[in-house]
Amino acid sequence: MLLNMIYTTIFFWCRKGGNAIPEMVESVTTDLSTGIIGSVMAQMCIYAGAWTVLLFAPLLLLVREAMTSAQLSLSNTSLEEAVRTDPLTGLGNRLRLNEDLAVLTASLSRSGRRAAMIILDLDHFKLVNDLSGHLVGDEALRAVAAALRAGSRLSDRLYRYGGEEFLVLTEDSDPGGVAVLASRLVETVAAAGIPHPGNAPYSVVTISAGFALIEPRGFETADQALRTADAALFEAKAGGRNQVCGLAA
Repeated sequence: MLLNMIYTTIFFWCRKGGNAIPEMVESVTTDLSTGIIGSVMAQMCIYAGAWTVLLFAPLLLLVREAMTSAQLSLSNTSLEEAVRTDPLTGLGNRLRLNEDLAVLTASLSRSGRRAAMIILDLDHFKLVNDLSGHLVGDEALRAVAAALRAGSRLSDRLYRYGGEEFLVLTEDSDPGGVAVLASRLVETVAAAGIPHPGNAPYSVVTISAGFALIEPRGFETADQALRTADAALFEAKAGGRNQVCGLAA
């Protein structure tokens, strides 16, 4: 509606000045940037006469092109972010994880520092879908993601690793500190009280965690840490679930 008003104003004033400027303006009033340019042209017609539109039209169209390019760049940035985000939980997806791991591994190789990863898996989660349906399961996954955000630090990076698995990258290089973080995440999820009747004896959603340090030994470090953290997760499951286990990478 705003653009129509702008165009109508331009048409009225330019007709008054005896020019056919509206035909040119009509082609550039189809989006936000062209709407702004149309408004500028209307003001020029009002205060300086229609001839000024012809004089400055090339400059205004250059401005329009620049604004359109900026809008396109913003759209591309939004698209790049979308393809790296899990649509259900809002956490990073596998693509973002792979990219971040590559950057982190290269950084550790240069600096000699260590980092860590934590893999978390919901306990008996298949029963949520079987007993309550997939919509309830989706709500549970969103609630778990929110609990993980609440229990993590701003420097920690969270991802949905796949299905009911989540992963955390942390630059905390102390095994004790990583164990404390992993335990806090496990406790935060349990304390969220997300209903799960099939998860005896808790009756709420719980999560098991396995972690491993990422050592600065080369570009295969991340793959090795993933395997080690996954093995630690298996130990946590075998030990009774709703707990943390860490193994040396």
